[in-house]
Amino acid sequence: MKKLLGMALVLALAAPACADEILKNLKFGGQLDFQANSARNVLDGSTKGGNDRIGTALPRILLNAEWDLLDDIHARASFVKNDSAWGSNPGGGPLQNAAAGAGELLQQANIKVDKLAGQMDAVLGRQFYGDSGDLIVFFGPKNTYGLYVTAIDALRADWANELLSVSALAGKISGSSLKAHNTATGAVLTNDRDLRGIDVGILGLPLKTNLFVWNQVTHSTGPLGMDTGKNDYLWVYGIKLRGETESLWVDATLASNAGECRVNCNNGKGQIDASNYSGKAFLLDAGGKIDLANLTALMPWVNFGIGSGRGMSNGKKNEGFQSIASDYRPGIINGRFNGSGALSLGNGMAATVGLNNRVVYGLGLKAVPAATEKLELGLSLWDFRFQKATDGDATFVGGDGFKHNNKHIGSEIGLTADWNHSETVRYGVGYARFNPGGYLKENINQDGGAGGNGDNPVMLVFADLSLKF
Repeated sequence: MKKLLGMALVLALAAPACADEILKNLKFGGQLDFQANSARNVLDGSTKGGNDRIGTALPRILLNAEWDLLDDIHARASFVKNDSAWGSNPGGGPLQNAAAGAGELLQQANIKVDKLAGQMDAVLGRQFYGDSGDLIVFFGPKNTYGLYVTAIDALRADWANELLSVSALAGKISGSSLKAHNTATGAVLTNDRDLRGIDVGILGLPLKTNLFVWNQVTHSTGPLGMDTGKNDYLWVYGIKLRGETESLWVDATLASNAGECRVNCNNGKGQIDASNYSGKAFLLDAGGKIDLANLTALMPWVNFGIGSGRGMSNGKKNEGFQSIASDYRPGIINGRFNGSGALSLGNGMAATVGLNNRVVYGLGLKAVPAATEKLELGLSLWDFRFQKATDGDATFVGGDGFKHNNKHIGSEIGLTADWNHSETVRYGVGYARFNPGGYLKENINQDGGAGGNGDNPVMLVFADLSLKF
């Protein structure tokens, strides 16, 4: 699908006389993102631990093309370039083959069929899905370090009437090559991951209400007929609520796990141990707007998330909450350097993507001065903790085999200043500092040293630009 649509677009552009027939109602759009970073101690939290400093300027261009193949069949292709640092040779930047999506020029390639079987709109092919920041599932452009992009090969169907809206998806997150899965041939065995799910919106309620059920199947590479050959079945189900007025808004997600953990089931001892998924999570995001006449508009907000964790003593229950492809990356430093595929916070414990064994508190304030409504100033405070105390083991930095009761991972403070140049252009600067908490200080070499981990703060100064067209 990706190659077919890409070739169609190239051929049409190379042969203008045929363009009207091949690319009916062709429309272009997209965005240019630019991210400059100056950071210290991101990898190991240690000022002494080597040259742990970042100074990069990273661009991403996303170009979307849409056209009509027939009156009721439409095509979409999205071209992305994001794998080189500014000023480096194309394809030779520090993120080459590191960030997920790096080097993948064509990220979306799909067709949309209106009223398939007279009932539903269907999208078939590689596509984006979900909303940025979603706790459970999101595939699309991200604002992480490297500005990478994810997509899924899937069939999506959408249907609605006056009472309900239904969106269903079935596809493959990752898979092996086309070689046969046969160890005798030397083919590399990989764990294919399939995804299917449904989201049902109930219309006409005071709060926007969506019920969802997702199922991820991770195929085992073990022999059939044995426990090591059984697939991993993860179910995530729950409810999302959203309410909004002129001065208040609130989003809430409540989710639970079910299914059999056969492949992705570390038992807390660094060992694979079959168990049952039983995690739970709750995420709340709320805020408001207060207008102070002729002075400023104040927009306070709060964020709270809690997800169950798993300890070594949980036996056949895997209580750590599991998402499918979470884009919940709270905080500025954590949000930028976790889940990027190119670079993540060091010390093992600082990463917070999703809500597996996490308690997250966020509090902030945005202000728009009346003298210049294009300027937006921001202050944010974040705190990261474990929901359940973890046991020391070889999988954690500094693990010593003893249980540590301190659950505090660390806290962050951030300052931002953004300028809304227009509806399509926004740029700004900011500063953030992450301070390691008690758990990290118990589990690391506090002196740092060459190649060692320390408990020094992580600091970041950044500048971002986003232009949509």
